[in-house]
Amino acid sequence: MTLWGINGVVSVFSCLNLTGWDDPNLEKMADTFRKTFSAARNLNLKIGIEYSNIDFMVPNKAVAADKKYLLSKTGNLICPSTEEGFKYYQNMLSCIFDYTDEFGGLDFITIWPYDEGGCSCDKCHPWGGVGFYNMAHRISKYIKKRYPEMEILLSTWYFGRTEYQKEEWQLLYKYLKEDEAKGDYWADYLLLETRDDYPEVYYPVENGQPTCHTKLLTFPEISMCGITPWGGFGAICTPELIARQEGPFASCCDGGYIYTEGIFDDINKVLILGNYKDRNCSYKEILTDYCNYEYSGIDADDFIRLVNLIEATHLCTNSFDCKPCNLEDCDAAWELAEKLNSDADSRTRGYWKWRIVYIRAYLDKVRYHRCAECGWPLEKPLGGWMLFWRKFLEHDGKSQEMLLELVRLYKAQLIDDADKYAYHWFVRPPLTYGADLELEKEIR
Repeated sequence: MTLWGINGVVSVFSCLNLTGWDDPNLEKMADTFRKTFSAARNLNLKIGIEYSNIDFMVPNKAVAADKKYLLSKTGNLICPSTEEGFKYYQNMLSCIFDYTDEFGGLDFITIWPYDEGGCSCDKCHPWGGVGFYNMAHRISKYIKKRYPEMEILLSTWYFGRTEYQKEEWQLLYKYLKEDEAKGDYWADYLLLETRDDYPEVYYPVENGQPTCHTKLLTFPEISMCGITPWGGFGAICTPELIARQEGPFASCCDGGYIYTEGIFDDINKVLILGNYKDRNCSYKEILTDYCNYEYSGIDADDFIRLVNLIEATHLCTNSFDCKPCNLEDCDAAWELAEKLNSDADSRTRGYWKWRIVYIRAYLDKVRYHRCAECGWPLEKPLGGWMLFWRKFLEHDGKSQEMLLELVRLYKAQLIDDADKYAYHWFVRPPLTYGADLELEKEIR
């Protein structure tokens, strides 16, 4: 990704999955930090972390946040409005910093508001414009004292989405402007959500930078894009969606901050990076460069047509879209994928970046035809999609082989622990366990 324009790497120190500083899994997480940041430093990339007001799995109840107005209520959260709560929050961050000092400190930190994050108590509400601002502003003094050169990024994820979050944007802008008037230039960047189904995200487009110092970055969603399980069917490639969502922000943003949950969105990563490099560059030009660089023997125009066909049926039967698929599109996508696969050289045919596209075209064809035969039932909102799609693929041997191949390509674990870790369903290929024990043994 550095070849396409990535200049930094951010990691999340996931307190959400730890019981405390004495958790035996802490060292595993710290080791992941070391490996990630060491590799980034070797590539001359910037390194940073994200942190909200998240607490451990076993929370400190004395400083627990009030969640009553939060859209996402997952995770144990800290209320920073009391002195005890803020000191606890600062100590959490200080301990995380201790694990990164061996790399010479961080280049930036992103302070996160929601999901997980937030507090609805009287002193913090509305969180984005009051509690979040106060917490970030106060902790910035500690951060700058410990690391004078560290940049501070404020995420605005989920800002203004519900009736309980009114005036978050207005209050945050108001307080940042007041800080600027006092010569307090502490917030270096704001991250802007670009989803076009929430009109609140356009507040910065209409109002510009909150201060002359605070620059704006887009925070595009390139991994999920409404499909579930994301990555579970192979490549996520949505050029039209990215172009539509990024367009309004081109005039006010100075680059972006990409969020990804795997390697399956490789094409989307390159699309968004190409957009940051040259806002006037069309996605067709970017995809042409991608195809010519990554694949041998595949015609770029045909590849672009395949990507467009896959996106055309991307959200069909999804709980957020709720409309049937045009079966002619998924048939055409698979027919074209087979042609390109035969055109490609042997290296490309076995290359993971091509395999996830090829697999996606086949699985879409099978699952949509089976779904049509059943009268186009719809997914259950926010749950049940694993079983929903599993039943449309479980009797097709080739689908099962391809799902197992995705597990291998993703370097994932072949375990069925959904009863214990429900969130694993969000990203897991909808494999029917026991479908082919020999293939399963090969991956295990």
